[in-house]
Formats: sequence, structure tokens, C-alpha cells
Amino acid sequence: FDNQNGLGQSIPRFPLFLIYQQNVGMLRNAFQSAQEAFPGQIVIIDNSEDTELSRHPDFQEVAAYYHTVTLLSFPQLMNLLAALSKAWGFDYFGWMHSDGVVLRKDTSEDIGAVVQSKLQGMGSSSWGVAFTYYDILAFYNTKVVLEHPWDENYLQNYMADCDVYHRWRLAGYSTDKLAGIDKHIQLVHMGSVPEKSWAKMTPTQRQETFPSLEKKLLLVDANFWKQQHTSTRSTISQAGRYNAAFQYFEAKWGGTVSEMGCQVGDLSVKPRFEVAPSALHSSSLAPASGSHRLLRRGPGFKPAVSRLRPAKKAL
Repeated sequence: FDNQNGLGQSIPRFPLFLIYQQNVGMLRNAFQSAQEAFPGQIVIIDNSEDTELSRHPDFQEVAAYYHTVTLLSFPQLMNLLAALSKAWGFDYFGWMHSDGVVLRKDTSEDIGAVVQSKLQGMGSSSWGVAFTYYDILAFYNTKVVLEHPWDENYLQNYMADCDVYHRWRLAGYSTDKLAGIDKHIQLVHMGSVPEKSWAKMTPTQRQETFPSLEKKLLLVDANFWKQQHTSTRSTISQAGRYNAAFQYFEAKWGGTVSEMGCQVGDLSVKPRFEVAPSALHSSSLAPASGSHRLLRRGPGFKPAVSRLRPAKKAL
């Protein structure tokens, strides 16, 4: 759709995506913390079974809300974020885990402006991803994602992260932590949901509560990943997908997951076989593909969305 008459004019700076599949309580805290740090920039992609989230009163300030028509895998969702960002005219975008919260060091600071300044200072041709606390909150170069996409066909799980980041490094793009970001924010990876939600806490209560809920971030733990994320709308066994993905990853990069880790290795480690970028897409996920539909538009959001299948009932 036309960026001149669309979402690009209503979202300041860049979109920050949250992907939802389950646990509204965690998403509520993630959204409310992100909305305070990045006001007007939050877009929710609902990858759950129904549209219950669209009717939830705690998410009415979202810039835009999409519900996927069918289950999308993690690699498909990440490629979709880049496709939407390109359609809206953004050179980069953010993604935050739905079980993460952003704690600002200075609650009066405009974190969106801070991040934008840092990303603009990095240029547009040398970086692929800029991390904070790994990818609990991360920022992505739209062009790099589209040219070197997540592998949708062969890696149907989070091993796609390890694969794509190393491919970006081999192509000459950095995958580093955003310089100096720790001076401005602290990221918490929630292991549980507090009784009182983010919006009902004072800044002091947030600083006391959320770090106590910290869940250890496991960058690579093969057994953990094989046991998790099995409750989805997929008709194909998730265990089968995970086992196949691990076997493919290890065959491609020439070692075991536990040996390589998510860094795979230094730049001397090359894939044993090449896969053309066009073969990594299982389907086209351009905004007109029908893989998602716009259900809600935030205040002042008047995009031309004729190519998206609209919801039967607007919010």
C-alpha cells in the first residue's frame, strides 16, 4: 500500500513489532513497557488461534494490529516484519519478545529518539541486526533481511536465528550489540507474570518487581528448544520439525549445535552447501499475500489497505 497515504506517516521513526501467540498477561506488560519507551511505534502481530486480543481493552493504543490468517512459523514471521517495513517505507524496524519488558534508566527520556539516532549513525550498508539484551529487543536492517532472509523452508524453529546471523556475518554485515544502549535501558526477560500489571506500578515498583522475575536467557540449549514451543496450530508434529531442523543445521554448518552455539563460528566457517535466497521462502509474504489481515488501526492511522483482506468487524 501507498506509504504517502499510509502507516509510514503515522508511526514515528520506525515500527517496533510484538508477536503474540499465547499468554496475554506477559504481552500486556511487554506492550505497556514498550509503549512508554516507544510511544506510537508498536505494531502487534497476532499469531494465535482467534482474534480475542483485538477486543482486549489493554491494547487499544497499538499503532496497528494484524492477525495471521494461518499459523506462521518464526522465520516466516520475521520475514513478514521486514516485508511490512519495506511496504511502509522504513529502512529498519524493531522486534521485542512478548515476554520482555523495557526498563528506562531515565523515565523522562525518549528512547525511540535515542535508538533512532544510534541506528542512523550506523549507516545503512554495514549492519544486519543491533542487539540489546541479545534479541529480547533488537533492531533489524530491512534491506539485509529481505536480501538474506530467514530460512522458512528448512529451519522451522529458532535455529533459523543462528543460521541467518552467521549468513549475515559472512555477507559482511555486523550482528553486534547497539553501542551504549545499556546507559539508557535495561531489558528483563520475564519468567512469570506479576500480580500487578506494568501500568499499575510506579517506576520504583517496576524496578523492584521485574528484575526478580528474570528468566535466564538460553542462547543455545538443544534439549530445551526441542521441548518448548510445541503448542501451536500446526498439523505437522513440532517434534518432527525440530529434529529435522537440528539435523539440517548441523549438516549445513558441519558440527553439532552444542559445539557451534548460535555464533556457529568465526568467518572461516562456511556452509557445506549453498541455498539460494529465493529458495528460503516457502511462500510470498508481501503485504498483499493474504498471510495476515489488518484488524485494527491506531489513532490517526489511515493507510490505503485495499490489498489486505479486512476484518468483518472493525474495532
